[in-house]
Amino acid sequence: MWKNRFYKFTVVQIITSLVVGLGFALAEIDTREKIVLEATSKQNSAFKAKSDIQRKLIAELGAQLVMDLMGEEAYAKKRKEIDRVVQRNYAKFIPYVNPGELKRDRNGSYRQEIEFEVSRISLRDILSMEGLLYEQLKQVRVLPVIGYLDVREAKSYKWWMGDSERASEKLFLSNLSKNFEKKLSKAIWSEGFYYFQPEDYRSFLFLPSDLKAEAHRKKDLIQLGKDLNAELVISGNIRVANSDIHSEISSVHVELKAVLVESEREIALTEETWNTKIGDYKKEVLISSAENFENLIKDFSGQIQAAYEKGKFGTRTYPLVLMGDLSYPQFEAIKRKIQITSYQIKSLKERRMTAGKFELEMDVTGDLDKLKKTLSRLKLDGLNFGVDERENGIQLKISGN
Repeated sequence: MWKNRFYKFTVVQIITSLVVGLGFALAEIDTREKIVLEATSKQNSAFKAKSDIQRKLIAELGAQLVMDLMGEEAYAKKRKEIDRVVQRNYAKFIPYVNPGELKRDRNGSYRQEIEFEVSRISLRDILSMEGLLYEQLKQVRVLPVIGYLDVREAKSYKWWMGDSERASEKLFLSNLSKNFEKKLSKAIWSEGFYYFQPEDYRSFLFLPSDLKAEAHRKKDLIQLGKDLNAELVISGNIRVANSDIHSEISSVHVELKAVLVESEREIALTEETWNTKIGDYKKEVLISSAENFENLIKDFSGQIQAAYEKGKFGTRTYPLVLMGDLSYPQFEAIKRKIQITSYQIKSLKERRMTAGKFELEMDVTGDLDKLKKTLSRLKLDGLNFGVDERENGIQLKISGN
């Protein structure tokens, strides 16, 4: 693992029991490792040498643990950012540091061994929270499919219907569209995504007739995204209608959702309604929308960014089935072991448990066959693992030694 280094390894299993319901005892197991490393320093005082050696070894240890978790190539791509996070948070995944005796070599340099207790689980959680535990995609292309409806005048404005060619006939809705999508595109761009503007390229001309519909089903949105090379589709409606309160007050209803094209998963959803002040309804709608759009878009784009940081982009969902006569603590230990063994798995959710069978759902990046090979090499004290062929997913057979 560490070349030209002396290290030793022990496993400390920390079991926290939780009593649930009618006395069922559940447990979560955190596996920690004790690792001893050695380094030298040419600092001119013992105090400075100790600090220098500890800093070097923490950096080396952190880098190696990250490479074990992500692979060398993924680490190299984001090395500077990862190193900063590791240095800033090392106490969270290295809870125990035991320095050995500081020795002086004949050449005047100092030498010291340090014992570290590390938690790979904590390191994984830190990297995940910082949005670093997933493979960076190319800039995500976002396609808006948002319809604008004025119930008061029975008009609609939808780019995929070619309405941008008739903007002068629908000036109010065209302006509402520009106001909203300018704010939305600015928020999306600021999060690092590419907001594609189909009206600028007359994209409706390239769509098949069945996609030029008043309303779209989910499969239509996915097809739109594929046809226009988008990874993410933002769909929804902004509807202006008479308010029930007063004839000169309008109601504005906004409904949006964001759908990943590859996995067909919804990752963001927002809905809001407000009333305008009394007055010219078109003017009041545009005025009231200025502030309301800002708040709504901030929340919505934040949901998208959170999904990106959690690694949901570029993933596909597969079933993972664990077969074996396992206790609940064993199941929890295996689940955590799987999570820290492969950076391909972005999330793992429990779906169903029956005697001898634990069904989960995992979000996976990259090749499923690669993940199968990784999981086939799993090791946990007292257990053997075997991967059974499954057409769409992975099944692990687990037995005792």
